[in-house]
Amino acid sequence: MKLKCTIIFFLFCNVQLLISQSWNQKLSEINELTQQKDWPLALSKTKALLSETETEVGKEHLNYATVLSWLGYIYKYSWTDQLDAAEKTYKESLGIAKKLIPENDERLVPYVLDLAYLHYDQNKFDFATPYYEQAIAILKNNTQNTQYWLSLYELSMCYYNSKTYDKALAGFLEIEANDTKPEVKDQLRIGPIYTRIGLIYKQQNDFGNAEIYLKMALSDCTQSNTDQTKCIVPLENLGDLYLVQKEDAKANIYYSQSWELQNNPTQFDPYLKTLTQNLITVNTYLNKTEEVKKYGAFLWNYLETFKEDELLASYQNGADFFKRANQPELYRFLLEDELDYLQRKTPNDTKIHTVLNRLGKSYKDQKEYPKAEDCFSKAIAFIQANGNNSTDL
Repeated sequence: MKLKCTIIFFLFCNVQLLISQSWNQKLSEINELTQQKDWPLALSKTKALLSETETEVGKEHLNYATVLSWLGYIYKYSWTDQLDAAEKTYKESLGIAKKLIPENDERLVPYVLDLAYLHYDQNKFDFATPYYEQAIAILKNNTQNTQYWLSLYELSMCYYNSKTYDKALAGFLEIEANDTKPEVKDQLRIGPIYTRIGLIYKQQNDFGNAEIYLKMALSDCTQSNTDQTKCIVPLENLGDLYLVQKEDAKANIYYSQSWELQNNPTQFDPYLKTLTQNLITVNTYLNKTEEVKKYGAFLWNYLETFKEDELLASYQNGADFFKRANQPELYRFLLEDELDYLQRKTPNDTKIHTVLNRLGKSYKDQKEYPKAEDCFSKAIAFIQANGNNSTDL
């Protein structure tokens, strides 16, 4: 919608365009058709108007460039999803506009932003960046124009996603410094900007400023009436900050709050996997055994449900971690979960005897001899029934 609004403003407010009432009405009809998503009819009428405009004023005219801009818009959003055609059309439109409009004239901005939006919406941030930079260069002397701030935000996001963090930070900080102005606060929410600033400081290992801005983002999120899942990013990143600084208790507070907002998954999310692993880590260091068991059971069930090809590696990594952390109870808890999984899914897999053997050794080390004997007996029975194909005797 941002593109459409820009074009509509351009068409109906720019007195430099020599638009007849009939031509103006036809553009209004095209706009209504795009609002209704009647793409075939919108495309047909736009092509007809383009031909009519060429006949009346020729191709080297802003009227023609404007209709081309609409045609590019329809290519971009229509059912045919002709993004290459949209880009080609937008470039032709911009080329005409540049011949007729001075390079620092704000009337050029909508044509430039056509291409910026096209690439931005496809996450092609490196391609979008030069067009946003052109728009900002034109608009910088008129910061009362809301389009300046919207473009600055999206340019900063381009820099952020391209890992050009210094430029991204400068843009976000400029927006923050002007947040009280109506043209800014009425268009942009400050919370996500705090988040981006905090993430950049975190990336730069400036943990003090990262903490300040992420807490500001979290405060904005919790005080708003928006979906509380939007708090997940600042919560998780605050947890990361404290984890890397070995403040496990603080990390646990923020990680657990984030986890509670997303522990009912319907599909695999690598961030939820990492979050749960971090919760296992900090609660292990805090000696919160029952919490570790809760998060461990969740993680292994989660992987079995949504990413089973990663489950065995997760068991192995977890076992190594619990051994290094000298947590025999948690080590055995993991092995028992792995054993249950293997017996359910691959009852003849020789890994079963390996897990039984490791369980037995762990019980033996803890002087729980009856349990150790039971595990070793089951391992021997498994070998006798399935053959000895394992080296872990």
